[in-house]
Amino acid sequence: MKEFNFIKSTPNGVLEGVIRFVGKFVFLKKNNDSVELKRLIRAYKAKGASVEVARNWVKIDFIKDNKVVKLGDVEVNVDEMGKSDLETFLYNFYKDRYEKSGFLVKETQKNESVE
Repeated sequence: MKEFNFIKSTPNGVLEGVIRFVGKFVFLKKNNDSVELKRLIRAYKAKGASVEVARNWVKIDFIKDNKVVKLGDVEVNVDEMGKSDLETFLYNFYKDRYEKSGFLVKETQKNESVE
């Protein structure tokens, strides 16, 4: 499992939360029902992802049973990656995207392997 915290001030208030990676799943801790969170969930669903909302966490599975997934400009062969490698790839991909979008990103101490 890997995770990071993110925070950013916006005209609509402060956006902050936690993103956790467990195997092929991405978990987003929802601190509130913000417009941005609802927009993000709609965007994942529009792209075919499976999204489950339960209490404070949103579980996102955009890999599903696909063997190859394209993230940004990179094609990933999911079948050839172990859980730990996939978590690391997803962590680095999302961390880079959030930093480029102006978020302050901080790695948490909960990062550990699932294999």
